Amino acid sequence: VPRGAKGTTSPNGNSAFLIIACVHHTVVTITPSQVAKDPINPNRTLTIGESHTFVLDELDTLYFASPEDLSGSHVISDQPITFISGHECGSVPSSRVQCNHLVEQIPPTAVWGKQFFISSISLHPGGDIYKMVASSNNTAVNILCTNSKREQKNDIDLLIPRAGATMNVSIGPADNCIITAKSSILLVQFAPLDSATIMVTIPATHQYLNTHWFTTVYAGNVQFKHYMKIFVSHKDFNPSLITLDGGNMAAAWNDIQCREGTV
Repeated sequence: VPRGAKGTTSPNGNSAFLIIACVHHTVVTITPSQVAKDPINPNRTLTIGESHTFVLDELDTLYFASPEDLSGSHVISDQPITFISGHECGSVPSSRVQCNHLVEQIPPTAVWGKQFFISSISLHPGGDIYKMVASSNNTAVNILCTNSKREQKNDIDLLIPRAGATMNVSIGPADNCIITAKSSILLVQFAPLDSATIMVTIPATHQYLNTHWFTTVYAGNVQFKHYMKIFVSHKDFNPSLITLDGGNMAAAWNDIQCREGTV
C-alpha cells in the first residue's frame, strides 16, 4: 500500500460539489480547500481557506467547481442538506485517456466510521485507489491486507495530520483488507474497469444491514456490466441464508484476516 498513490485528478473537466437545501432558510457555510467558482455565475467565487455563508430556501442549490481537487472542503449547515460531490470527468490512474463522470452523495461526518472491509473491484495491475478523508486532527489509520491465499501481504500504519486532510492508497487486485481508524473517516473507492472508472462510497461496518434494495440502470440496447461486493461478518456467515431476489447466490467467498483471526 504505497504512500502518495496517484488519485483521480484529470485535465478533463473539474472537481465539483452540489448542495441542495431541504427546508426554507437554510444557512450554509462553505470553507473551500481550493478556489472554486459557480459556472453559471462566474462572479461568485469561493476563496481558499475563507468561510462563505449562503442562505437557501427549500430546493435551492449551490454548485461550485474547480480544476483543483476540492476534497477537504468544509461545509456546515444549520438544517439538513443533500451534498453531492465528484469530478466531471475523472480517471484512475490519472494518466488514462478515457474519463468518466464520477459522483456520489457524501454522508455527513456524524455517520462516518472507524472500521471498513475492502476488496478491489477491478483486475487492473495497479489495483484500486482508496481516498480517506479525516474528520479529526492526527487520525491514525491501519490497513491490514491478505491475498487470495490468506497470506498477510501488507500491514501499514498511516497518519492523516488534520481534519479535512486526505490520503490516497492503492490496494492490489487480489487483496482483501480491513481498514481501522482511531477517529471517524470517509472512505471512497475508485476502480478502473476496462475503459471506464467508477467511484463508490464505502460504508463503515457499523452501517451494515441484513436487507438491501437496489436497482440497475436500463439503457435500451446499451449493455452495462454490473458489479456487486458483499461483506458478511464471519460470526454471521451462512451462505444458504444469503440470497439475491429470493434465490441462492453462486458466489466465491474470501476470508479477510485481522490480528484476532478471521473477520
